[in-house]
Amino acid sequence: MHTATIPPRDQNAGLPSPMETRGQLTVGEEASLLIGITPEMVAEFTRLSGDDAPLHTDAAYATRRGFQGTLVHGVLLAAYISRIVGTTLPGPSSLLQRMELTWRSPCSAPCVVRVTVTVKQVSAVVRSIRMSVRVEEESGRLLATGETSHSMLPD
Repeated sequence: MHTATIPPRDQNAGLPSPMETRGQLTVGEEASLLIGITPEMVAEFTRLSGDDAPLHTDAAYATRRGFQGTLVHGVLLAAYISRIVGTTLPGPSSLLQRMELTWRSPCSAPCVVRVTVTVKQVSAVVRSIRMSVRVEEESGRLLATGETSHSMLPD
């Protein structure tokens, strides 16, 4: 099983995607992205998405509801899934067609999360790939699990 850890975007500049430098995908192949999420990133996502629900923006509100502080948007975490599948595995020669996620636990910023994708099925005949997804805090606490489906674009 091949495991790749993706450096932050600025450290990846100018490097070819692993999909451009290796051949056929194999079942069990995986890639991971380790990302630090800051309160500023959550605030920027709030601004961009317009999702200013008090669980994401009001610490007192979130605390009164039993959380330790404001929550990171689940869709912000999903954006990092999109990043890893679009840039690394399966990479830029694929089109994400479906993402199905189950949220297991919320998280609050600042935090460090790891997004891991693993190839579950490759169908060369119909040029499709299915992958499992796991999102967890650096401590190992599970945040989300799911699956993605992709079609491979023609060369």
